[in-house]
Amino acid sequence: MAFKLSNFFKITWTYRSVIFSSFHLQASFNFERMQAMGWTYTLYPMLKKHSKDTEDFKKKLGLHLQSFNTYPLLVTFILGKSIQQLEQEIPDPIILQTRTHLMGPLGGYGDLLVWFNLIPMWFLFSLFIAHNDGMSAVIFFGFGYGLTHLFIRVLFSI
Repeated sequence: MAFKLSNFFKITWTYRSVIFSSFHLQASFNFERMQAMGWTYTLYPMLKKHSKDTEDFKKKLGLHLQSFNTYPLLVTFILGKSIQQLEQEIPDPIILQTRTHLMGPLGGYGDLLVWFNLIPMWFLFSLFIAHNDGMSAVIFFGFGYGLTHLFIRVLFSI
């Protein structure tokens, strides 16, 4: 499916809350479960929506609190796949298996994308501006990288 900005405006508030709460993925990082708390917090609205009762909801919360670690910029791709599987009522172990298989490759690709492509690209653009005005180069770098980051998160979530 091609990216269309109109698709973003068709998204319900539940999906938008998942997209924007994904920015808090590393808010409770720990060395035992890595980003699992942030992952569960991000998926919370969808887990609540697709649970049959409170026992099922507690079981799903417990399952999604297992160890999770990937590059934060590309987490919405895994979120989208997990939400799709929740909506199709695929069994929870298969959802966890898919999530686990996507974590590693997207973690490595995210490092390459950001640290070897995006940050050097915006840094070089900022260097051209810094020749004339240093402070505007810093602002340009911050806005440029921030907007690219937001665009990639929304792009992978649709």
